[in-house]
Amino acid sequence: MKKTHNPEIEAYIHSFSDEDQFVLNQIRDTLLEVVADGFEEAMGYGMPGFVVPLSRYPRGYHTAPNQPLPYIGYARQKQHFSIYLMNLDINQEAFKKFEEVYREKYGKLDHGVGCLRFRKADKIPFEELKELIQPISVDDYIAFYEAAFALPRKKGA
Repeated sequence: MKKTHNPEIEAYIHSFSDEDQFVLNQIRDTLLEVVADGFEEAMGYGMPGFVVPLSRYPRGYHTAPNQPLPYIGYARQKQHFSIYLMNLDINQEAFKKFEEVYREKYGKLDHGVGCLRFRKADKIPFEELKELIQPISVDDYIAFYEAAFALPRKKGA
């Protein structure tokens, strides 16, 4: 995916220290390498990330239909960097492998449902993140999302 000029995302990143900006740009660049075409880079829920644009999926997110369907988000929190992966359930095997590799290199992975947390920038395994995320098409992601939430598929959506 090609990096776009997005003033909101750039303003978000520039609101942090130079060191944090460097890490956030590394996360952004890593995601841009693996996120499939068709997703859109956007701000959502106060953080940068990637979404299924409303033009592609007009139903939006089930809890906020006027908002695009989120795919991946990332943020600098008070104590850590977070990466929110809405697609973790799609490939549990890739997550298990990621967790094992992480444990061998750095120790226990701090994570929640769909959220990876990294207290130290030097413990963010960028290459392994690429393998974990693995490109998924927008259509496959929408199908997974609708199946996960038992949403009936609309014709033409």
